[in-house]
Amino acid sequence: MKKHSSGMKTTRKLVLSAILSALSVVLIFLSSMTFLDLTLVMIASFAIVFAVIELNSKYPLLIYSVTSVLSLLIVPNRSTALFYVMIFGYYPMMKAVFERMHYIVAWVHKLSTFNTSVILMIVLSKYILHLDDIGIEYDIIVLLLANITFVLYDFLITRLTILYFVKLRTRFKIGNYFED
Repeated sequence: MKKHSSGMKTTRKLVLSAILSALSVVLIFLSSMTFLDLTLVMIASFAIVFAVIELNSKYPLLIYSVTSVLSLLIVPNRSTALFYVMIFGYYPMMKAVFERMHYIVAWVHKLSTFNTSVILMIVLSKYILHLDDIGIEYDIIVLLLANITFVLYDFLITRLTILYFVKLRTRFKIGNYFED
């Protein structure tokens, strides 16, 4: 009986991962068609945040991989898919790792990872993929504004995670549904 219960939990996690991946792809697809491009890409990354909290282990990476591949294949505006792949998709997993460190060390890692990703995305989009519609250039002012936006994004993830733990998770007993 125990093995059957464990198999059901695995199936639930896999199904939730598929749903979160599909939702993320839809949001990224919509982001390529509206003026809310980065906003919807950031919202799509919250699927990874939820997966890191509830599903642990391999499932956040699975969601990120599936969403990244599908977005690059079907989203008409490759730049929004690239923002997800290069910055916002994997960051919630990295944030979980960084926040186990001292907060100063964590912020050094967060900002260096973000800036490296932005610079790699600019180089990749401009010089390798030849995407002219990426919308950003390598400029100190743009990089400064991007860092401010990133800090706000990180703060938002933290606040929404706290809200989730304090209000939603206990109210809907979500944690019991996926625990092994």
